Amino acid sequence: MLETNRTVLEFVLEETHILNEVWRCGNANEPAAATKAAPNSRKRKKAKFVKMEAKFAQSASTFDSVSVKSADSSVSMRIGNVEKVWWEAWMENRSVRSLFCGQDALHFQRISDATMVFNKNRLWPPTETQVRNRWDQFQVYVGLLNNAVGDDFLRLTNFVQNPARVIQIYLSSYFIEKGLHFSKYNCDIIPKLLYFYVNFLLVNEVLPDKGDNLHYALSIIESAKTELALYPQIGESCPDHFNLTCKELLCDDSQGTLSDTNGTLADSNAETQIQPDSTPVSPQSPKKTKKKKKKKSQAKPQPMTEVSAENSIASPVNFSVSVECEITSPAILSGWGGGTAAVDSWGEGASSGWGNGGSASISGWGVVVDTPAAPLEDVGWESFSALPPASSFVSAHITRALPQTHIRGVVEHAVRRVKAIIPPLEQDTIKCKQEDNTILNSIALENELKRCYWTVVLEPWPIEGAQEFISILSTSKGNVDLHADQMTVEDGSINDLYVGSVKPHNCLSDDITIFLEDETRKVLRLGMGLGGTWAQLLRASDCAQHVKGHEEKEEEKSPDERRYWFLLEVLRILPSYYIV
Repeated sequence: MLETNRTVLEFVLEETHILNEVWRCGNANEPAAATKAAPNSRKRKKAKFVKMEAKFAQSASTFDSVSVKSADSSVSMRIGNVEKVWWEAWMENRSVRSLFCGQDALHFQRISDATMVFNKNRLWPPTETQVRNRWDQFQVYVGLLNNAVGDDFLRLTNFVQNPARVIQIYLSSYFIEKGLHFSKYNCDIIPKLLYFYVNFLLVNEVLPDKGDNLHYALSIIESAKTELALYPQIGESCPDHFNLTCKELLCDDSQGTLSDTNGTLADSNAETQIQPDSTPVSPQSPKKTKKKKKKKSQAKPQPMTEVSAENSIASPVNFSVSVECEITSPAILSGWGGGTAAVDSWGEGASSGWGNGGSASISGWGVVVDTPAAPLEDVGWESFSALPPASSFVSAHITRALPQTHIRGVVEHAVRRVKAIIPPLEQDTIKCKQEDNTILNSIALENELKRCYWTVVLEPWPIEGAQEFISILSTSKGNVDLHADQMTVEDGSINDLYVGSVKPHNCLSDDITIFLEDETRKVLRLGMGLGGTWAQLLRASDCAQHVKGHEEKEEEKSPDERRYWFLLEVLRILPSYYIV
């Protein structure tokens, strides 16, 4: 009987201890030092309670259920009867003060003690979510994770003196340097973590003399929440179809539109690109392949019966080529087996159809071939265009007029900041007729572009300490003000071209204006920086005036006119708060 009462008493003590632990972890307003159970109750435990006790001892929170959807998705936690995301649970208690620092404590001691309380007195999601790992990385960056000595003490000193600047550098240049911006997950959770930490310092008055500085840090974090999330969208949408059309129609690919460095980089990337159907082979495999092809080509052709056009079955699919298509050169055709304009693997020559041919040299499915065809070079799938040309997404009356009214001018590589985003003109304003095939002049075309697209004004952004200079590329042909400092000019560029009344371009002071589609301008924010290659959209009449005699034109117009630009490529994306 005595043993039975003792067993019942131990069971009641175990149940009471577990309920106290659950109540302590669920009540976020209560300090971390909660009521503990009697020491004797921890010595003897039944097996069914050991696992639950270990779970309570390892973390400061109780999870009834944890579901991790993916590496880039939110983590939901069930707290009581409500399922919440971790930052939603933190948001409920962000205004509750849980720390009182001594007035005589040094700033270093206050910030260290506050960080320890911040780490312990909250619900952290599971380890596989990497939330705590990202937070520990920031603590290492500011020198808070371990005892601050040497470089750690210097970083901690900088953080205590100016926390806003340290956070600004961490979310801009350091963030990009370490490649954290390539992950959508990092761009989402890191600003959230810093927001709760800075808010914790403000609520608990850890640094009372740095209140304005911490409020400025919160404004930077709010900007980071929005702008870092736009990085993938900007990379996918810039340049848009119109700017790619300008590059397609106005840039000579044989000469290249970018600098030699960029061109070499692009070529190397193209060579190393893995094809979808490519498989790794040994170094001896190409020789075997050639031998097999040679034997196959030497095989005697099997006799075939000639089929006339009258007896052949008409194909329901029309493979005829439109007369409007212009074939410039007998380039190798990509596809199954490859070929040229003279030899087609589908059996098409001057005429269309699967069983017709224009000459005996054309191999078809129903044509007698006297001599075996030469082995064709298999170029694979790389010659296929993954997407249709950008000009197919632009109105025909614009693509028809653009090559005749405008030419490419100055080409610069620089970082520019978004200064203004101007909506298109009203639809009823300066609307041109699209029914006929008349070619618009340069002014009418520019007015049409202002009606169809958004205009974005970009200003120069020379970043201090970045050691990057604005470059005039070798493909540039225009009028450039070479007196500007911090500018490099590549060999082969033409910088003194007569352009009529157009103002010489100053890379360090002149704004440029480009056209953007509606979907592209939605991912831009005022103040954000775009580092890339920009090309001037000169009117053809600007250079034609030199032939007629520009002496008379100079008297009529002053050289202060501006021209529009277009975007060739984007290599860098910078937030509006970027510093080094």
